[in-house]
Amino acid sequence: MNWKIATCALLAALPAFIWSAIFLKRRDKNFKTYFWVFAGGTLTVLPILAYQYLYLYIVGDNPDYDFVSSLKTVVTGNWWIVTLYAFVGITEEIIKFYIVKIVDQRNPEIIQTINDSLKLGILSALGFAFSENIIYFVRILDSFGTQGLIAPFIFRSIFTVCAHLIFSGIFAYYYGVSKFAKDFIDFKKWQGERVSILDYDLFRRKYVAIGLGLSMGLHAVFNTMLSIKMPNNINILLVIFQVIFMFLFLKSLLNSKTGNLTFILANKFKSSMKAEDEEVVLELVGMWFKQKKYKEVYEICQRLERRDPDNNVVKIFKSKAFDALEAERED
Repeated sequence: MNWKIATCALLAALPAFIWSAIFLKRRDKNFKTYFWVFAGGTLTVLPILAYQYLYLYIVGDNPDYDFVSSLKTVVTGNWWIVTLYAFVGITEEIIKFYIVKIVDQRNPEIIQTINDSLKLGILSALGFAFSENIIYFVRILDSFGTQGLIAPFIFRSIFTVCAHLIFSGIFAYYYGVSKFAKDFIDFKKWQGERVSILDYDLFRRKYVAIGLGLSMGLHAVFNTMLSIKMPNNINILLVIFQVIFMFLFLKSLLNSKTGNLTFILANKFKSSMKAEDEEVVLELVGMWFKQKKYKEVYEICQRLERRDPDNNVVKIFKSKAFDALEAERED
């Protein structure tokens, strides 16, 4: 490894370490798994590089296969930039999504809170940003030297890395919600909504689609705004505002009571209440929740948790009521 790559790797590691410290503050027993998620994230740059290499290899020997030049005659100007960078952003988010999904399928016990899922998304994004920054920093160092690296290093470390972890954090949050589809559907059921067996799978697919759609859309907008030219660099200002807004949104997800709610994957404790009695109480809780009697809902859920500590629906009612009460206090 030459000195340029080593230097750029150290520079790329610095923002990855700082951002991980911001979002992953506590020591975790799943550190080994988190490390492999980060390592997997570093490999997500390979498909994009492979696209570029394969295209140049094929077109170099067969100019007639240059579909990009043909496409540019149809999609011109800024629309070509939008198409290209939207494709790149969407591809990256799909790959990072599958990293989280594969880890969850192989280790289903790791995601016991929605925020556990969010952490996996953030780590896969930090791994990607680490590798991408090395590539960018090496290219900048070769073209402009050390002085030309300062401004890109600051911008990418603060805004680009933050943006990547937010894109992946958002889809991972919704993926976490989808994992506990049964509990959230039951939460709706006890509020008087009609549900069927099909609703559970639809709910799961819906939230995966929402999370992935948001992350891909936001990533496409971010890439496009960085690439197009606007007077007085207005596009850069818009990018900064986008990152700040997304950062606040992600922090609100991390800090919400529902996001930190621990879901029970397998019941360990038997309820001390009869099933029919518990159903009557849950109907009452659901009615009070719809009537926005959040204080009463929170208090009765506290008592229910002592009687049935493994009931995830009770936990959802309690956390939602807590968040609603906190919002009322802020108003």
